[in-house]
Amino acid sequence: MYVKHYNLKTRPFEITADPEFLWLGEKHQEAYAMLRYGVLENKGILLLTGDVGAGKTTLIKALVKDLSGDIIHTTIPDPGVGVMDFYRFMARGFKMDASFSSKGQFITAFGAFLHESFNRRKIVLLIIDEAQRMSEKLLDDVRMLSNMERNGVKLLNIFFVGQAEFLDAIGKQKFRALRQRITLSYSIEPLGLEETYRYIASRLKKAGAEVNCFTKAAIKEIHEYSGGSPRMINLLCDMTMVVGFSKGVTRLEKQTVRDAGRKLPGITIPRKKAAKATRDDPREPAG
Repeated sequence: MYVKHYNLKTRPFEITADPEFLWLGEKHQEAYAMLRYGVLENKGILLLTGDVGAGKTTLIKALVKDLSGDIIHTTIPDPGVGVMDFYRFMARGFKMDASFSSKGQFITAFGAFLHESFNRRKIVLLIIDEAQRMSEKLLDDVRMLSNMERNGVKLLNIFFVGQAEFLDAIGKQKFRALRQRITLSYSIEPLGLEETYRYIASRLKKAGAEVNCFTKAAIKEIHEYSGGSPRMINLLCDMTMVVGFSKGVTRLEKQTVRDAGRKLPGITIPRKKAAKATRDDPREPAG
């Protein structure tokens, strides 16, 4: 097993949304601080966007864990459902002791829940992941939920988390009122090269590594192939270590990264790199 081969306690690049594995680069730190402020100050509707694998879910879980004593929260992981099903998921997630068969019954029960939470000095947070999957009808209904206030204080904080397509969806004229109520918005960009160096080093250190087994050239290759996506960096680093172990090497060079990239269907190797990798590989005949 490569864990022992590289003197590690665990596999450092396993895909996980565990907050313990959270690495906050400059962009993630800024997003975290802004969103934490938005929740604690009852700012109402918040928005976090980013490409697939940018670290949105991990960031949200870390935020919720940090605020666990101050908030009552639930997460809808897939809002691609009808309005009533969405309401039922909400009620179950918030542990509401009520049953309802209509929208009106839900609004009444939910309003009572929000006022009770306000009396207990609790912040109520609804997190909607994969927000780009919401229907237009559901989006408008969720906007209406955000109207609930008491003494000028928002009773419900709504946290939209989604991909860039969500911005296109709410960019329509019919959602102008919703856009105006988004008080804080942040888009997580891919990691830069220097951040990729630090991200990989952090993961290795948490796994018990005393030295970085990736050369700088290998990390540069990883950054180019992954496009700076933390999830793709994890996949490529993990496979690179597997390939390196199979070759019996303890220092991972850029050629090992190229070999690993060929084994991952989700990795698109730049055309020039792919051609060079083929020429450099003695197992493959030159073009």
